[in-house]
Amino acid sequence: MAYGLRSPDQIVNEHIAKPWKQIEYTEAWRNLPEVPKKSEICPNVDPVVAKIEKQEAWNDYQNEPRYETKLPENIVEGPWPSREDYIGAHYQILREDAVAPLRRVVSEFKRHPHMVEDSDIAVVAARPLEGLQQNPPQVDLFWGDDKDTVFDPSEEYIMVEARSSYFEASRHMLEALQKLMTEKFPLADHIAMVDPMIGPPAYVEDHSIMDLSSLPLPTGTSEETVVPDVDERLLNVDVLESFPEIPASGMDDSQMSALQSMLVKKVAIIQGPPGTGKTFVSVAALKVMMANMQSDRGIITQGQYDSLAGGDWDGDDMDASGFASWLPGDQLEPIPRTPLINSNFELEEGDIEQEQLKDLEAEAGALRQDENDPREALSGEWLGFSRLSKYRGLLAALESRTLLIEEAAETLEGTVIAGMIDSLQQLILVGDHQQLQAHCNVKTLEEAPYHMNVSMFERLVKNSIGYVMLNKQRRMIPDIRGLLCVEANPFYLNLRDHDSVLELDNRPPVPGMGGINVYFFHHTWTECRNADMSINNQDEAQMIVAHFNHLLMNGVDANDITILT
Repeated sequence: MAYGLRSPDQIVNEHIAKPWKQIEYTEAWRNLPEVPKKSEICPNVDPVVAKIEKQEAWNDYQNEPRYETKLPENIVEGPWPSREDYIGAHYQILREDAVAPLRRVVSEFKRHPHMVEDSDIAVVAARPLEGLQQNPPQVDLFWGDDKDTVFDPSEEYIMVEARSSYFEASRHMLEALQKLMTEKFPLADHIAMVDPMIGPPAYVEDHSIMDLSSLPLPTGTSEETVVPDVDERLLNVDVLESFPEIPASGMDDSQMSALQSMLVKKVAIIQGPPGTGKTFVSVAALKVMMANMQSDRGIITQGQYDSLAGGDWDGDDMDASGFASWLPGDQLEPIPRTPLINSNFELEEGDIEQEQLKDLEAEAGALRQDENDPREALSGEWLGFSRLSKYRGLLAALESRTLLIEEAAETLEGTVIAGMIDSLQQLILVGDHQQLQAHCNVKTLEEAPYHMNVSMFERLVKNSIGYVMLNKQRRMIPDIRGLLCVEANPFYLNLRDHDSVLELDNRPPVPGMGGINVYFFHHTWTECRNADMSINNQDEAQMIVAHFNHLLMNGVDANDITILT
């Protein structure tokens, strides 16, 4: 394992120091800075084009020159030519998605310096953050190119924000994609080259005997929980040879198949239609993984944990500071104070890298507290998806080997790619591509030839990568489930009802509806628009209110009624 040759401190420090940024690459996108350059947000405009744009047509923004006029296409059918093409395409499209809203809002402000806020543009005066509450307020300023750096305390600066996006959320993901180009990119054969021959991860091949006794789940009420006796036949199961039936687990056949796939495949894809128990199966799989983890592996050292509780992060004595427990002595160097620019401004200490390390350590402290919760835990064996790109250095240092993502069909593919750290052996995608798709800031990029709305989950399924569909739902009455399975054109094939939704005691008819629990009402009442161009229909609204009152008079509790418009 590549990371096994280096200490966690070295891995974290590499993500902070970013030595790969000092290299000039042949691929132009790999040389782009973390923060957009002025030329990206304020591109040079041809005088003729500028004159045309002064006409202020409604689609001025669409006519502006882009920083990158020729974005690569996103291949969603078939394999990519190479892993480099795959990573590069996603980086360039997602960078445009992150920068374009900034470019638009700056352009709009330049045209209309006295503009008021609208649905897409906000003039930011301040933020209710600790730094901005000081006098004078403190903010961090970044420049993509040192040549663009200008700062004069006597000048007035205007801060504008694009409401449609949040660049900080994309910044860490883009950095991770650039870093991935210097790594081995595990699972690339299946993810980029769509190789359907998927075997077990190395850790399962090495130790295929697993303890599955954690699967029988406790039953009973919260006051009276009954824990089943341990089934000895589940203590030593060769999961690559056979997978036993476990009735006490409460799982149906499709859920057991999904669980097996999650435990023994390098890339496991689980489709879960509504109410079929996606999270239930995910938690069961994590329970098994945690029960089979090595017991001698910690997340952080005791010294590092202590530093989070009471370490000195601001003192001049670096050997006694909180950093000393995270970095070797030869990597500790005091950061000089920022030069005094204006005597009315307070001195600032530290730099970006120290702040990033603090964030990593704070996150590690929170993760340590959660390691007993299979829904929140993070360990050297597997990792959670929350804040994946931002804390990639910490996760890489932990040498996590399994990445499980819920709602994967709604997740941008680039976000998943960013999690491909060197130690990763297994990717588990749980979601449903037949419900919601992924979304980005620039809607045009969701369409061909960029296809940012197609998640990795959906792309792999449509390229014949094997997956398991959970097929027994426990949420809807049969009348509602039937709408998803109309024979002429079913939304889901083979979606069936669990016995629990067939019992009238569990799903009684709606009072006052004469046994009709699903009802479609068609009308031709005229719609209206108000001054804000919002559509409304008074007749329809009055009918809905009347129906609400009808249900109340028939004994339905108001808390049990939901109106979706």
